[in-house]
Amino acid sequence: MRDSIAENVLAVFGFCLHVDELIMFTRIERYLARELATVFGAVLVVLSAVMLSNVLARLLLRVAEGRMATEALLVILGLQLVKSLTLIVPFAAFLAFMLTLGRFYRDSEMAALMACGIGPLQLYRGLFLFTVPLFFGLAWITIFGAPRAAALSADLSHRAEQLAQASLVVPGQFREIGDGNVIAYTERVEADSGELRGIFIRLLTNDVPDAISAERGRQHRDPNTGARYMLLEAGERYQGVPGTLDYRITRFDQFALLIDDGGADTDTLRRSQMPLGQLIASGDPKDSAELQWRIGVPVSLVVLVLLALPLAHASPREGRYARLAAAIALFVLYVNLMGIGKAWMEQGTAPLLLGLWWVHLVFGALATALLYRLRWLKIGVGVFEPADSGG
Repeated sequence: MRDSIAENVLAVFGFCLHVDELIMFTRIERYLARELATVFGAVLVVLSAVMLSNVLARLLLRVAEGRMATEALLVILGLQLVKSLTLIVPFAAFLAFMLTLGRFYRDSEMAALMACGIGPLQLYRGLFLFTVPLFFGLAWITIFGAPRAAALSADLSHRAEQLAQASLVVPGQFREIGDGNVIAYTERVEADSGELRGIFIRLLTNDVPDAISAERGRQHRDPNTGARYMLLEAGERYQGVPGTLDYRITRFDQFALLIDDGGADTDTLRRSQMPLGQLIASGDPKDSAELQWRIGVPVSLVVLVLLALPLAHASPREGRYARLAAAIALFVLYVNLMGIGKAWMEQGTAPLLLGLWWVHLVFGALATALLYRLRWLKIGVGVFEPADSGG
């Protein structure tokens, strides 16, 4: 009995040692992962700075137009960064793969590794040592973090707009609102309700004089379309030149004056904020497309890893950036095809079961073809063999 127990213990111990040997990473693989992490961090900082500058310019334009208060500017900017990481991270990782492997080829490190018996399988282990934690982080951001950030950003933007609306019309002053085509004046603003009293508005959209006066009014944003209105009550509208035949005076009890149309697809914004459980439970094809997109972004990172190693293969004479332009073009094509697939799902053209998987399969097949072309993959055997170090 004791002998059998001892044999089982030794068997389990031996299995654990075997597993530890399988998952243990060599110094070369850790070196490759460390180089990738360094380059990835630098590229991510640069891409994030470019993205933040563009977003900041748009937000400052909204502030200048009086459509948003400055109090929540930095918070909204940070939330926009979280949303943008769903595309920045895969692109930064792919560039890091190409730049790091390109340097290996340029400095003949790859030739030395191949000469020492380090084949593509070991290189892929180093790539995935860096990619696996990045994959889980990107999956969390795409599935949970970005929708939450989008919801918080929309809520803060709405509050910032309310603050801007509160200061949009100053009692006793003429102020431009909207796109500058409306000049408004009000006598006073009720402190408790924010209602405007004694309103005069001059419209600059028509060639003929157009003015409106009302006893009271308030600003309102349509939650469905995002359009912003000035809701006026008990007033008159004056159109034309006084004393001419086409001069008109129209009295109204209620009048809605469009200030701006929102300028955004609110249905798409609402869907990007939906939690995962709601997307899964929904039977709407558009919600299913959004779910497939969230799953497809981290999956694309794995496909890009498989594609990077054969795509970066170059001779020392070609230089570090020889294949970078082709890599960027492939990434843009990848993202565009995912966008096309998502649009097909929303329109009901593509089956929901097919989803975006066909895009990943196409680029996975491309990676396999490149590996086979470099004689790194034996079809039918499924093992790797070293390739020549030359071009």
